[in-house]
Amino acid sequence: MAHTVRHAVLTVGTLIALVGCSTSSGTADPADPPSRPSASTPVSPPSPRPSKSPATPTPSASASPSSTAPADGTRLSACGDGQCEVSVGEGAQVPVPERAFGTPVMNVTRIEGDETTLEWRRTDGSRSTITLFSPGGLSIGGYELTVTVRGKRAVLRMAEAAAP
Repeated sequence: MAHTVRHAVLTVGTLIALVGCSTSSGTADPADPPSRPSASTPVSPPSPRPSKSPATPTPSASASPSSTAPADGTRLSACGDGQCEVSVGEGAQVPVPERAFGTPVMNVTRIEGDETTLEWRRTDGSRSTITLFSPGGLSIGGYELTVTVRGKRAVLRMAEAAAP
């Protein structure tokens, strides 16, 4: 019982000291003595409030670049004009600018480890195969191709190459 009384006195004393140190204007005026509750003022613990936040955290709007989704998602048709950022898997047929690649479609033939292999057949019958290492890329036909492997998929970025 003595311990409980000491605890209550300490709590009331702490509250009095804290209230006495604060002012509504943020500055203390030495002419105005601080108002203090009397020792007989009952002090009750704050009542618990129900939480309005969700039980599970929601993702923040600013995700790190490595975890963000590609700008064009899995919409491969976005690559037809030579400007895209898409997620591809093995077997994907990616539309490409025919004037630059000699074919309208490039195939993703393999994604393994940090390597992505792309293949296309030109309209003249020749075939091209390239393997890009993640992260990495190359310039071909006036376009920059880069890949970043993410498990069994890769993020393929295609953009016009900068002028030298």
